[in-house]
Amino acid sequence: MMSKGCMMDYARLLKVSNWVLLITFVMFMVSLACAFVLPIQSLALSIASHLSNIVLATVIKFSYIVRLIAQKELGLQLR
Repeated sequence: MMSKGCMMDYARLLKVSNWVLLITFVMFMVSLACAFVLPIQSLALSIASHLSNIVLATVIKFSYIVRLIAQKELGLQLR
């Protein structure tokens, strides 16, 4: 059986992972716009926006996995 301290840690982990998901999703949308929609004249900015798409997509996936772990440990429905 888990102690109350562990439950509070998973609740905090769930809250942090939700915020990370939100922030990285917004950043990902901006980087997609920079990479594919906006006319960019700088090659360096174009490369940076394409690389950030890869990095931000990875962070989104990891934060979603952490969110699922926190939900499981808290006994919440997995979504």
